[in-house]
This record gives sequence, structure tokens and C-alpha cells, in this order.
Amino acid sequence: MPKLLIFPTPLTARCELRHDGGVVLIATPDAHSGGRLGQSFGLPNGLPQGNGARLFISSPGKVPLEQRGILWYNDGTLNNIPFPEGGAAFLTDDFTLQNATTAPPVDNGSQNPNLNPLSIILAIEATHQFDLATHDGCGKFTEECCKQLHEKHSADWGHVRKIGAQEQFNGHAVDAIMLKHPTPNTEAFIYDIIVNSQAPGAHAALNVASSVNESLWYYPA
Repeated sequence: MPKLLIFPTPLTARCELRHDGGVVLIATPDAHSGGRLGQSFGLPNGLPQGNGARLFISSPGKVPLEQRGILWYNDGTLNNIPFPEGGAAFLTDDFTLQNATTAPPVDNGSQNPNLNPLSIILAIEATHQFDLATHDGCGKFTEECCKQLHEKHSADWGHVRKIGAQEQFNGHAVDAIMLKHPTPNTEAFIYDIIVNSQAPGAHAALNVASSVNESLWYYPA
């Protein structure tokens, strides 16, 4: 069985490979023949060649990494790819740079922390200006929700920065925003604000997605 060998820092990072064919693999500790420690993904037999895949690497206290590439492995028929040890190669070609500057929060004193954030989000959805079944529609909806929540509810609402080849709109999450400090009625979390985003039947929501990561927070878009 071929394997894709990678070298994350820290070595204990969680490494996940999602093949476009639907296969999800979790790496396990491994080492290069030269002694360098790393992790590897065992690739199942029959995995389609040359398909896209996404590599996710995360660790507590670190900015997560997501990278898209093309996965190839040595099945004995490919002679034009210099396979590294392990017999698999993850060839990357998508690279997205993030904005270097982040504007300070806008706190104009008009925020009302007792407002219901979900009500603000649902009111924006009710305008029918955003097609949540599309990528751009979700991204624009997320920007409007973040803007109105930041201005009306709390200046601690902001976008979730996306890194590298992560799925994104204008440098931020397509369907999630972050409240980095709690208000009297809302806990600090990263929230998903679209259910079934980019698909028929998508609709607005306010669901906890993950813990706050202030290194990913920024405002405005």
C-alpha cells in the first residue's frame, strides 16, 4: 500500500486528507528512512489517480492549515512523476494570499449587546438579496451579517480568516463568523450562519461551530 509521508510541526498535529472521491484519511506517526519523524496516510487500493484532495493540519494554539492539491501514487504505470519515499505525491498549485492589514473594530457606541444576533441574521435573509445556494451568495450574505452584527450588536463580531487554499470568499469563511468576546446574551464562539450552504434549501442560522481563535479574527472584509 503506498503512503503519503508528510512532516508537520508540531509532530502531534492532527493531519487529515480528504480526497475528492469522498475518502477521508487520518495520518498516523511515521518516519522517513533517514530518521526524520513525521506522519503518513495509507492510501487504499483503487483510489482514483490524479484527483483533487485537501490536506488539513491543526493543533491547539496554532493557526490551522488547509492546502488543496492533486494526489498521485505509484501504481506501477506512472513514469513521469518522481515519487518520494512512500510512493505518493501531493502536488499543490492553489495558493491564496491573505490581506496584510486588519482594521481595528468599529465601536461607535451604538451597539446594543442585548439584541438577538439570530434575529439580525434572519432579517438579512428575509431581504432575499442573497442566494444561499451559491458560493458568492453565501460569501456576500456572510459579509452583510458580519457588518450588521458588528455595528448593531457587538464590535467583537468579525470574520474568520482563511489560510492558503482553504475554501473562502474574499479571504474569509464563506458561511461562518466569530464573536471573540461574549455579550450578555451570546457566548464567544465561531458560529456557522448558513445550514447546507451552497446547496438548494440552504438557510440562515446561528450554530456553534468551534472555539474562538483570535488569530483568525479580523474586520472588516
